[in-house]
Amino acid sequence: GMWLGFVLTIQHSLQWLRERSYIYIIGFAIFGPVSYIAGRSFGVIQFDNNAVMFISIAWALVAWVSTHRPNAIY
Repeated sequence: GMWLGFVLTIQHSLQWLRERSYIYIIGFAIFGPVSYIAGRSFGVIQFDNNAVMFISIAWALVAWVSTHRPNAIY
């Protein structure tokens, strides 16, 4: 239930940030991997330190796509 609520409100809650696309993309590239690192510290997920760069790139691409195609990601 909580994640469904998050997904349904993300477009509205981050709209102000999407208008500043560079901050939006950099924020995703930084804080996306930080959440994975936090999960690793709790023992929920396992990955090597090398994977952090790929996670960062993946989140930056998600942010870039969502700023260039606003209706592509809900």
